[in-house]
Amino acid sequence: MTAVYFQVFKDALSGGWETEITRQKLQAFDTLRADNRRIAEQDIAQARYELLEFDRMNQQGTNDKSSIEFRVNTLKNYLMGSVDLMLE
Repeated sequence: MTAVYFQVFKDALSGGWETEITRQKLQAFDTLRADNRRIAEQDIAQARYELLEFDRMNQQGTNDKSSIEFRVNTLKNYLMGSVDLMLE
């Protein structure tokens, strides 16, 4: 996650949206991912693919370019509210 956080903060500073990054939002994102994993255990069709893929890439520990880009974009979208990742 260090590489992901670094890139998100770097993009936020250069884009002028660093105030969108708060501890509460980062904690909420982690909670959302944990809730999504529990939902997937019950019914995978109800889980959010983006969050499952984020976790899969995060658990594998891969730090290749495509993995980091996907995770950075997913977190940025959550922080900026660009994509609705909320669970139903």
